[in-house]
This record gives sequence, C-alpha cells and structure tokens, in this order.
Amino acid sequence: MQRQRINFDLTRGRNRMSQRTNEASLVVGKSKSLHEIRSSSSSSLLNVRTTDQWNIESASTIRDSELSAAVPETPTLAFTEPVQLSVRFHESRTSAEDVLLDPNAIPGIKEGAVCELECLEGSARKFYFTYKPSDASLGGLGNSNYISLQSGPLQQLLDLKLRSQVLVRVKAPELVEADVVEVYVKDMHLSRGDMWNLSSILTEKCLYRSQRLSFLQSSIRATVGKIYRNGRKVFSGYVGPGSKIVFRSESARLIVFIQISSEMWHFEESGQQMFHKLVNSLLPRIFQRWKDLGTHHLITVVLFSSVDLNTEANRYRAGEQPSNRKDYYRVVVDQVSILLWNEIMAALRREFANFSKDIRLRKNPRRTHLHPEEYIIEGSFLPSVKGNLLEAINLGMSLVSDDFRDPDLRHTTNHFLVISPGTGIFDTEYDILVQTSKLMTTIDATIDVICLSQPPLHVVPLVRYLDGQKKLKHCIPSWMDISFWSDATQAVHQWLPRCKIYELQMMGVMENDLSAINVRELVFSGAASVQDAMDEYDGELFGTKTSTALPKKSVARVKQPVRAVSTGARSGLEPPDLNTFKASSPTTSTVVGVTTTSKSNVSAFSSLLSITKTEPKKTSPKAFEFVKRIISSPGVKSIPIKNDDDVPKLDTISVTDRGPRMSKMSSDSSLRKTSTRARSTTDERDKSHHERQEKNSLLNSYWTQVENPSNAETSELLGMVSYGRWQFVFPQNVKRKSIKWKSISTPASLPLMTPVFPSVSDFNQNFTFRIYDVFLSQADVNEGRNSETLMRKMISLRLTLGFQICVSENVAKVENQRKPNGDSKLLVRYLTKRNYLGSRLYLSLSNEIHRISCDFDGLVNVQVYKRMSRPDDVLTRSSRSDYVPYVRTRYSQEYKSMVIHGLQGEPRNYNWNQLDQLLAGYEETMEPAQRRSHRIKFVILPTEIPANAFNLASEKLTPEEIRLEGIRSLISIINRLKYRTAGEKNERKRLEIIPEINFYTGNLFRYLRAVSAQLSEENRTSSLFQTARFNQKVSLSELKKAIEGDKGIQVVDRKWHLRTHPNCFLGMDLVSWMIENFEDIDTREQAVEYGNKLMEQGLFRHVESRHRFLDGHYFYQLINEDSAAGSAKSPASLRKSEIEKDSEKSVSSSPTEASGSKKRVVLSRKVTCDLDPNGVSWQPELITVHYDIVHNPEHCFHVRLEWLNSTSKLVEDTVNSWAKHCERYGLTLVEAPWQELCTLPTRNPLHSTVEISLAFDPWTDPEFAGDLLKENKYFYHLYIIEKCGFLLDNRTATYFRDDDFDVVYSWGKPTFKYAQFIHKTGAYIAELRENGGFFLAPNNAHVARVNLSVSQQAKNQAVYLDSQGVMLDFMSICQDENRLRRLLREAKRRFEVSKDVDVALFEDDLENTSSHDSITSK
Repeated sequence: MQRQRINFDLTRGRNRMSQRTNEASLVVGKSKSLHEIRSSSSSSLLNVRTTDQWNIESASTIRDSELSAAVPETPTLAFTEPVQLSVRFHESRTSAEDVLLDPNAIPGIKEGAVCELECLEGSARKFYFTYKPSDASLGGLGNSNYISLQSGPLQQLLDLKLRSQVLVRVKAPELVEADVVEVYVKDMHLSRGDMWNLSSILTEKCLYRSQRLSFLQSSIRATVGKIYRNGRKVFSGYVGPGSKIVFRSESARLIVFIQISSEMWHFEESGQQMFHKLVNSLLPRIFQRWKDLGTHHLITVVLFSSVDLNTEANRYRAGEQPSNRKDYYRVVVDQVSILLWNEIMAALRREFANFSKDIRLRKNPRRTHLHPEEYIIEGSFLPSVKGNLLEAINLGMSLVSDDFRDPDLRHTTNHFLVISPGTGIFDTEYDILVQTSKLMTTIDATIDVICLSQPPLHVVPLVRYLDGQKKLKHCIPSWMDISFWSDATQAVHQWLPRCKIYELQMMGVMENDLSAINVRELVFSGAASVQDAMDEYDGELFGTKTSTALPKKSVARVKQPVRAVSTGARSGLEPPDLNTFKASSPTTSTVVGVTTTSKSNVSAFSSLLSITKTEPKKTSPKAFEFVKRIISSPGVKSIPIKNDDDVPKLDTISVTDRGPRMSKMSSDSSLRKTSTRARSTTDERDKSHHERQEKNSLLNSYWTQVENPSNAETSELLGMVSYGRWQFVFPQNVKRKSIKWKSISTPASLPLMTPVFPSVSDFNQNFTFRIYDVFLSQADVNEGRNSETLMRKMISLRLTLGFQICVSENVAKVENQRKPNGDSKLLVRYLTKRNYLGSRLYLSLSNEIHRISCDFDGLVNVQVYKRMSRPDDVLTRSSRSDYVPYVRTRYSQEYKSMVIHGLQGEPRNYNWNQLDQLLAGYEETMEPAQRRSHRIKFVILPTEIPANAFNLASEKLTPEEIRLEGIRSLISIINRLKYRTAGEKNERKRLEIIPEINFYTGNLFRYLRAVSAQLSEENRTSSLFQTARFNQKVSLSELKKAIEGDKGIQVVDRKWHLRTHPNCFLGMDLVSWMIENFEDIDTREQAVEYGNKLMEQGLFRHVESRHRFLDGHYFYQLINEDSAAGSAKSPASLRKSEIEKDSEKSVSSSPTEASGSKKRVVLSRKVTCDLDPNGVSWQPELITVHYDIVHNPEHCFHVRLEWLNSTSKLVEDTVNSWAKHCERYGLTLVEAPWQELCTLPTRNPLHSTVEISLAFDPWTDPEFAGDLLKENKYFYHLYIIEKCGFLLDNRTATYFRDDDFDVVYSWGKPTFKYAQFIHKTGAYIAELRENGGFFLAPNNAHVARVNLSVSQQAKNQAVYLDSQGVMLDFMSICQDENRLRRLLREAKRRFEVSKDVDVALFEDDLENTSSHDSITSK
C-alpha cells in the first residue's frame, strides 16, 4: 500500500487575520487509513496501518482535518498488547473514581500510568484514564478480568452495558496529551488565580468531554467542553505539561456597542436596510444561541455615533478626522439579563427610530421672518470609517480597568462586541490609537467587531492614521478581530427581491468624475481568435510594467529563507513578523478573474485569497509558498514536499528555525538574499536593524504596520497575524469560522500563560529592575504555613490582576544567563509541595515582568523589571487631551457632556511590595485607606415577614422585634466564623457569642450623647467610644512602659539570617500603635516623624545603628537606663534627660478630657472570618467582615466584606447562606456599591442615572417656609423620600453631622458628601443634593442578582424585579405639584403634633407618643 499523497487546496485557505479571537471550530472528517478488524469472537483487535510509518513529529504538522492519512502512534511503552476485560459499574457513593481496576489485570502497571479503554461494543470513542490503586472490592471486582466504571454520564457517553467487552492498554502520555482543553464555568466568578490553582489540580490527569468537575467540596463546579489533539476534536485526553486549559464563561458581562453611521440607513443589493439586517437577522441569531446554550450573561447595549458639524460638504482624505464633530452615546439597556431579549429588542428598535431626531434636531437659535423654522437639522452622520470606534472602545474599557471596584461574584470575564455597518476600516488619531492599545495590553477583555457589509478585498481590521509628517499609515491592531455577517437563510424564511438596484450599485460611480468612461472598440486585426484579441486588449489596458517580471520576482522571493511564524519563538515583546513591509509590486493587482461573493459567513480573507485564482503557471509559485506558510503552525516541524515541474524549487519550511529578517534595499526595494557567507559583510547593517526593531518592539506588540493593505501577493500577509496575549486560546491546526460564535456565546478568559517574552539582549538593555524579599509573619509561621503557601498566593494575585506566566524559549535563555544561580531546569508552571523549593517563574503584564523565586532555604524573592521609556520613542508623544463625549443614559431625558480624562500612567500600577506584605500577614501594620482589596457592601432591609418566620416559644413578637432578632442572630453567625489559630482550636472551648449591638430610635447624635453621659456617670467604658491614651507631650518613661505593657507592641527576639537580635520590635508595628493610641497622630508619616524625635531623645535605636526610624520591616531596640547611663556623654542621652525633666510637668490627656475636643465614635466592628475551617482549600480563605454596632430599625444595617486573594466562590456561598438566614426574619440582603452615588458618573459613564427636581421649592414657598426649616433644612425632602419607601444608607453626610463627635468606622473614616438612601426593594439608590434635588441610579448589582435567581427557579412564571417602576413612581410624586403639596402638608401637620423632626419622619402612631424620651432609646 502506497503512502497517500498530500494535496493542497489553494481555494480554501484559512483566514489568518481572523485568528485573534476566542473562536475555534473544527471541520471533522473520518480517518480512513486506520482500519479496525475485529475477529468473530471479539477477542482481539488488529491495527492495520499503511506501509510507510510516519514519525510523530512529521505527522503532527498536518493541519487540515480533511487529510485522509491518520497519525499512527509509535509503540514506545513496555505494555503494547491490549487486555480484554468485562465491564461492571459502581455508584459514586461507593467510590468517587471514574475507573476501578484490579492491579493484577495488567501486570506491572504503576500508579499514574495512562490507560486507554476501547469499547468492543457500543461507542467507538476511546476513553483515557490514569491508573490509581484502590480497593478492587469496592467496584465488585471478583477477579482480574473485570473493570469497574462509575455509573452515570460516563456509562451513557460510552454506551456500555453490564459485562460489555473492552480493551485496556497502557499508553505513553505524550501520545494522548491534549493540546487544548476547554472548561466551562457558569453562575460564579472564577478569578484567574483560582483558574491557575484548578489547572494545577487537573494536570497529569485524564479528562473526557462533558465531564463534570468539582473542587472545594463541590463549591466550584465546572464542565469539560471540547478537547483538541493534533487539530482534531477528541472525546478524551491526557492533560500534560504542554496542555493549555482554556476557561470559558457561560455567565459573562457583555457590552455591545452598535455604531450608528451613515451606512446604517443604506440598502444592500438584496434591498434590505442595514439596521433591519441587524435587528431581524444578526441579533436574533445571537440571542437564540445564548438561549440554546443556557447562558446567563449580563448585557449592556450602547448606540454610538459621530456627527460632523461642518456646514460645507468636505471630502476628508484617508486617515483624516473631522475637526468639528460631536460624539454621542445612547445607553439602550444597562446590565440586563439576556433572558429579557424581547424587551431588549423592543427598546433597541425604539431608540434607533428616535436616534437621529434626538441628536440632530435642534431649536433654531436665529429664528427670523426669513427663516421661520422652529427646528433645524444640525450636522450629518459620519461614515463608519470616520467614526469614533476607538473612542467607544476606550470608553468601554475604562469600565473594567479597576480590578478592585465592585467585584461581581456571579459573572466571569468581560467581553466587548462592536457591531459596525462598515467594511472593517477605521480612521483615527495616533494618540487615541496608542492610548487604546496600552489599555488593551493590560485588561483581560476581548473585542469582537462584526461588520454588516460585505468583506472588502484588502486586509481587515485596518486602522488608518496620519503620522507626525501627515503621511498616511495603515496598521492592523493585535487586540481586535473582525467578522462579517451575511445570513443566507433569509432567502428561505422570507421574501427578498431578486432584482438588482442599479442606482444603489452604481452610486459610487455616478457621483464622481468617472461617470463618463470611454471604451475604444475591440480591434481584431492580427489576432488569431476573438479570445486572443480580448486577452491582448485586457493586457494592454489593465496590465502593469511588473506583470512580465512577476514570475521572476516570485522565484526570488521564495528563495528567501522563510521567517518563523511561530509566536512562541518571538524575540522581544513583538511577534517576529510585526514589522513594516514594503510592497514589492504596485497596489493594482496583476491578476485576472477577481470575484467577490455574498455567500453566508464569507470572510475577508476568503475573498482576498480568490485573487490568487489565476493561471497555474503564473500563480502557483506564490500561492504554493503562501499556503505552505499558512499551514505551518507554531512549535512543530514541517513536512518536506517535492515540487512539481511548474513550481520553482522551494526551501523546506521550518517554523522552529528563525531565518534572518527581511531588510529593505535603498535602490530597488528588492529583498536581500541572506546566507551564511553573506552575513559577514552585513553584520553592522543587521545589528542596526536589530536595534531598531528592539527599540520599536513595544509599538509592534500593539499593532502591525502595513504599507500596502491591498497587495495580497506580497509577504505582508505573513506578518498580519498577531495572537498577542490570547495565543493559547486557539487550538493548533484548527480552522476558524468567519463568525466567531464561540467567542460571542462563551467568551474565554485570558490564558494563564503566554509565549510573549523579550529577547536576551532586549531584556538586558531595555529593562530596569528592583529586588525585595518577602517573609512570612510570625503568626503565619506559627500556623504551620510555609513559603509554598506564600508563593502560591503571590502568583495567584498577579494572575488575578492580569499577569500571565511566561513559557517561551526566551525565558529559559534569560534565566540561564543569570549569574550565579540561573538554571532554566528549575522553571515551573505550577507549584506543588514537591517542587516549590528552588523554583522560579516569570510573569508579565504589558511593560512589566516579575520574577518570583524561592531558594532552597525557603526565602521568597521578587524581582520587578520594567521597560525603560526612551525620549525618542514614538510612544512618548504627548498624551491625548480630555475626551468630551455626549452621553445619554438609559432613563435620562437629554444628552449631557462628560469629561473623560486621558490615562494617567498605566492601569494596574500597584505597589507590589505592599501587596506582598499583606499576603505575608502584615495587614495590621497598614492603615485601612492604604490597603488594596476587593470590597463589597451589603445592606439589610426590612421586607414582608414570611409564614415560617422565626418566633420564640410561647411569645408573640412584633415584626420589628423579629427583624431585630434576625440581625442579632446574623451577627452571631458571623462571629462563629471568626478565624481561630491552631492553639485556640486545640483549647476546644465553647464560647457563647453575644454580639454587642446598640439599637436605638430617633436621632443618632442625641442617642450618642445620652450613652456618653451615662458612661461618665457610671465610670464605665464602651467599645462604642474610642479614646486615645497619649499625645506627643507624654513622658518617655510612661511611653516606654506603655510600649512594653499588655496593650503595647510585640517585643521579642528576632532572627535575621544567622544573627539573633534580642528584645526588638518592628518599625511598622510602632507606627501602627502610635496611630491607634495618640490623639494627635493620624497618618503614618506623622508617626514616622515623631518616631525619629523619640529616637533622637534616646528612647530606642536601630539594632545595628544603621537606620533612622523607618516604617517597615526594620528591627529596633528600646534603650535601657543602664545603657543610657553608660553613654552619658552622647548628645542623645543629654537630650533625653532634658526632655524627661521637662516632660515631668506634662500630663497625658485624652480627647474625652480635653475641653472642646471631639469624641471619637466607632460605629462598626470588624472580625476576620475563616471560610474554610476544614482546610480543604489550597490557601487560607480569610475575609474581613465589618458590621454595624449601632443600628436604627428605620435605617439600613450594613455588612461590608474585604478580601485580597480568597476564593470568590466561597465568598458567594457565604453570602448566600446569610441571605437565606435573613429571609426567615423578614429581612433581605441587598448588594450595593461601596462608594457613594455621586462618584458613579466618573467611575461608570454608561451607568443609568436620573436627576429629579421638585415641582416647587419648599424652601421658598410661603406655605412651607418657617421655623421648621431652621431645625432641619431638609425635613420635607426627608419626608418625601421616606414615604416613597427609601431608607437611610450613608448616615454621616457633610450636612448631617455633629461637631461634638468624630464618627469613624472599622473600615476607615467616611468621606460621604451627600446623604444616600436605598429603596426597600433594593432596586434603586437615591442621593439628596445640597440644592434640594435628588440624584437616582438603579442598583444594578442587586437587580442582576435577583433576576438571575428568579430565572433559575421559574423560567416560565418568572416575575423580574423592575427597577424602572421605582424611579417612575418617585418621579411622578416629585413632579406632580398637587400630590407634592398634599404630601408636604401631611409632613407639616405631623411635625406640629410631635414637635420633633425624627418623630414626624419615622413614627407611625403619633397619638401613642406621650413624650420624646420614650422613643429616643430602647
């Protein structure tokens, strides 16, 4: 049997430009060269292969699944003969293992061996599993002739029955190792740090499709999707060290930008308008796919457009932006569940119908009798090429640039979808291009652009801009991918006109000077035939001077050694092909027969590839070379192919061996033929060229510069693929569709690893670095934690914040050059308890690289490298000025201008030394304001008492009493989760937790005065009031006693390297202690300044006398009196004695004793909770919980959570358990933004907001103005908002304060500017402004959480929470003068009865209120 010949189909090349998104699909074909011949008794299986045995390296380069040659497997194991066994089944409660196998069934099998199970009956799928010794009797195995599988999904997938016959053989792991494994997550937030830890668990295991995975006692659940190996989808595979695990989300946050340009009102050849194509074809198909997959995405839809205000009909040149324009953004829906797609589509149609009128229709400011028009039309919509696409992307990315802002516990991954009616070419300014590219390299979000027009013949996506010399430049962004939508099924489901609209087709010709075209008659003289005459005519008219020399140039080009296409072998941060290429032929194509099609889902590259469909002898050299380069895939060797007679001799293509870079000649722009003999004469030229490339490597990592995008036959196409940070999302050798359905339906998270890494010379010359060590705190050491735990947390945090682990060859080269301890063999990808000692790995994000290592002594070292910015770098031009778009949110009535400031520095520019210290256990040494952490705020609101509500035995409680008991019991649950050290756990003491909560009614400050007076009379203390013990006038002797006392700091023996320092303390501990205990020290800077004064006075010294007093991990010792006396001649001692004499006259005072000083009141308490008390997780799962200790039942009760690196799913499970507990007590747990509402427009310009003013001003109205307003200026406003169902949230606004009290919280000092209220449904947040107006916004976090829960419980009878109804009801009261007057009269009458503002606001029964004192406390 002869080996089958490989044929390349030049008409079916793959779109190399479209390989930058998260879409990967496979055209599956059956393998016909490997035949399975079973005997009649099914006792054996013979493999008949082709006579020519291919090795694995050669076979793995086959890219197309339509090739009929199979990939044989080299028998490299000791056990090659299969063993036939009978199948039995066991339940999951018997054993959690998928397979139970008797070790005697396969003699000599070892633990961890990879086995293949092949069914002789039922399914033809091959199932792989790793052998794990277990008790065979668990599966009912009587002897070694049986194998037990877990019953359930696996049994059904393999279609096996009891006692079915299977073949089991041991396989080499590298033969069955999967290239890419897709894992799907849903209804949870899974950080990339958690993804890395889960990936380490899955490594060295076998997975199969549709397998359900569970981690942390089934808290985290996921499903295995597609598995790829050698370009094919397989049922099962082994996850080895080279496997890429891609996490895809079925519950992501989607932001859809729809560009409204002039083309949106145009018609296609079919007669369909572009907008109708969008709403009747594309969007319904997308929503249907989401519904079929059962996804739970949150979607935001924004219409954006750019209007040209120039009155003259200007024709802008390519790359030029209109100078006088306005950008508009209209939010259609904001964070709405995709299950409400009918409402979304209705809102989209309505907004598009009014979009042009709302933007362009203006009142005539110069209305005269000559121009009596009341309204005028302003400006005109710009075409998509001149639109504001990059500005929209930059605006959208600003919503997700802050990692610590309002984390979402229900959704994973952010995805941006841009729909444009254009053809994929966009003009922009250079500054906004650089700004957007910088932002995209630091944010783990993807962008897919879908164009509604037909694909052009040039490469896309294409961005044009004018450089500093006003020259036109073209580039292809590496962070954007493009698709073209054409629905062929419309011809089946609806009527479309068959005639072509001539005027529309010829519009571009008839509107310019080319409308008059003269074509001379065809002359037949001298021609052998009519065909020859036509060919000669076409050649004279359309041919170029280079046409005759084309084959010769083609030969010269293909002799050039081919450069590597693999991004895994990149040198520097840019791909090897991201250079500026000069076209070797004019823009005009020299081929004939170029056609475009309107087929369904046709890609731009497919149309572009049709240019090569010419005569074989002329085009096959270029096309053949081009296809050979296309099918070469990163990381594998290629197949040597013999050339036909018509094909010039080609060099063997190898993508693993980098050829020399192409250099541009100064005279004829031809390509220099580089060889070993010629390199000696061009060393200086190559060196300078290499330096220029490294200098611009950062720019080339952002986009690919293209000289001639219309020339499809030059080597430019090889440089137009830039996978960038998303390279490992794509399976190798797999065809991609033009519409990236997978990316749209289930977007992928940023891969954990990347091959992008600078070269050795680039790394050595262009990076600066700093080094620091990280030590575990003594408390963590006492708990048995080691460097492996610390290093794992440090890596996880960096991955969560956008870093990727670098795995290219350049990483090994850089590590090997390190002196003296560089060793690439110690590089790791995952941490285990076996390999963490001596391990090191590199992580990168944009211009920053971190090297984290752990030496064999357990010392964790961090080296931070940052790329230097050069004065002559093209990226150091002045940043773009502020961007001022006009935004209309969902419920606002008009477009308002917003100032979007340009990027100040790079996003995610964190103090990593401080973050690492927090991970090491030194959080108590930092002020709350300086800590970076994930923060979520919850408020507890009253709701209806359920039927199964809590009640005491033989006691009938009122609804208010039931709710108060619910709050007390919730605080008890929180305190039971309090983290306990190992010593505290060993004591096994059962502590009855009684939470200390002060309930009150009425005015807060009135209650605080009463409590303070009572404590003073009884000479008692309370945790409610925090008193400072000292000020800076305290004597040194008293201060020394306090430091060494029970309430002082830790003074112990500390070891550093080989030396032990006795009785010393840390500088950062003393700083934190002084802030807490000194009334006149509020910041760490003030504490350091005072500490240096104490050091000069001789209170303490540095252990080695090398430093002054510093805030950090520095050792200091208190100076004893004996040692001070021995150095009596020292100035410090003399100064000390003088100060002590003077300080004997001073008396320590506290704020409570000083006249006129404020009393500090702490209104909340914090507790550190352990979410994993059983120690199942790979890290300590600790969060800090802050809860109120002073509460008014008429207000919101607050619970705030803070964590840095804990597993988000455990936080979500804890919150859900608290929410279920609250429901039994008539309470609801509502998620709310941490920051106050007034900061929302700057944090999220697209968030819906509404400003509401009263129909009349009660401050100036004669009926309501009076002495009442002197007591409380906002009495009427508070009454309105209270009667509309709002409860007070932020209680310490600037104009609701008391000068006698300094209110603080355990999470920090509040800086609330306005009073904030939350509706009892949790759906809306309101803010009372100083001018008496209201500022409202929907609470999207809570609305999304509630609607998702409703959709999961009852999809058919679901009643969704409508936040808009709350706002409309409130607006109707405020803007209806009659209703508003009746309401305010009622408020005035209640005050006249009660004579108290708080009673009039909150008390329902004024008749039973005999005095004010009866309601001020409880």
